[in-house]
Amino acid sequence: MLNGNSKTAITLLTIEPPSWTDELLNYLKDHGYLVTMMTAMDDELKFLKEQSPDAIIIVNPAGSQHFFQRIRAQTSHPLLVLITDNFTGDLPYETADAVLPPRPHYVDCQLQMLLHLRAANEDLQKQNLTLNDEVKKLKEELIQRKRTNNEVELLKNAIVHNISHELKTPLLQVKAAVSLIAEDLKDNQLSQLAVNATARLEILVKNVTLLGSSLDINLGPVITRDAIEYARRNLGRVWEHREDGTRIKVHLEDHLPPVLADKQAISTALQLLMDNALKFSKKDIEVRAVVNGDHVKISVRDFGIGIAKDQLDAIFEMFYQVDSSSTRRYGGMGVGLAIVRIILERHNTEINVESRVDEGSTFSFMLKRIDI
Repeated sequence: MLNGNSKTAITLLTIEPPSWTDELLNYLKDHGYLVTMMTAMDDELKFLKEQSPDAIIIVNPAGSQHFFQRIRAQTSHPLLVLITDNFTGDLPYETADAVLPPRPHYVDCQLQMLLHLRAANEDLQKQNLTLNDEVKKLKEELIQRKRTNNEVELLKNAIVHNISHELKTPLLQVKAAVSLIAEDLKDNQLSQLAVNATARLEILVKNVTLLGSSLDINLGPVITRDAIEYARRNLGRVWEHREDGTRIKVHLEDHLPPVLADKQAISTALQLLMDNALKFSKKDIEVRAVVNGDHVKISVRDFGIGIAKDQLDAIFEMFYQVDSSSTRRYGGMGVGLAIVRIILERHNTEINVESRVDEGSTFSFMLKRIDI
C-alpha cells in the first residue's frame, strides 16, 4: 500500500512467531508496505526515534498489552495492531487500535482503513487547533472592542449629562428674562422673535436632557397611570406646549397592573410621543393603556398629517425629518422618535407605528406586566 508518494512503514514484532507469520509478511511486502522485522521489545523510545513507523504489528499476544502501553506513553502516532488466531486470554483491547485475525487480505484492508481514518483525524486535530487559535484571537479582539465600547459609552454619557447640566441654568435665566420682556413689549415683533428663539433653544436642551436620562435604565415596578401623568405634567412645563394640556385625552383600562420599567425613562418616551403627536396634529390626541396578555399596551394616537409607508422605518433615525419643510413648519430637530426607540430597546421592547397620510398615526409599545 502506498501513502502519498512513499510506502507505509510497518514494524512487525515477531517474538515466537506463529506459522502464518511468513505468509502475512510476504503479502504485506508484495502490496507496497515497507516492513521492518523486530524481535525484541526493549528500548521502545530509541526504536520510535530510529524507525518512526506508521504502524506496529505484534503477532503474539504474550506481553503485547504491556508493550503497547509503553509505546502509548511515548506517542500517539503509530497504529498499534495485534494479529492473532488465539482469542483466549487477556487481549490488549484497551491499548491496541485493532485486534485482527491472521488473514493477509483482511489485514491489508483494515490497515488501509485505519491509517486513512487516523490521517483524517490528525488533519481534523490540526484544523481544530487552528480554529481554537482563531477563536482565542477573536475573543481577545471582542474583549478589546467591548472595553473600547464601554469607554466610548462612558465618555458619551459624561458629555450628554454635562451638556444638559451646564445648559439648564442659563436657559432658565434667559427664559425668565425673555418672558419679562415679552410682557412689557406685547405685540412687539422683536420680542416675539426672542420668545420663538428661546422656545427652540429649550427644545434643543430638552432633547439633550432626555437623551441623557434615557441612557440610565433601572427596571422596577411602575404604575402606568403615574408614568403617563408624569409625562403630561413635564410636557406642560415646556414653553411650546404650555397651553396644550387640554388636548391630551387619556383613556386607561380599569385596574391596570404595574409594569416592569424605568419610570423616568418611560415617562420620557411618552412625553416625546405626546410632543410629536401635538406637533403634527391640530386636533386632540389620545393616550391609551390596556392589558394585552402578559403585557400592558400603551399607545399615543394623533389625527394629523400621517406618515407615508416608505418613511415608517426612517422616522426613528436620528435627525430625520418627515419632509424637507418639516423643520420650518413643525419645529424640532428630528431626534425625539430616535430617543424613544433607544429607551424602548433598553426595555427589551420595540415601538410600533400605524399611519395613514392625512388621517394620523398611532405609536404603541408593550411593557411586561407585574402581578403584585
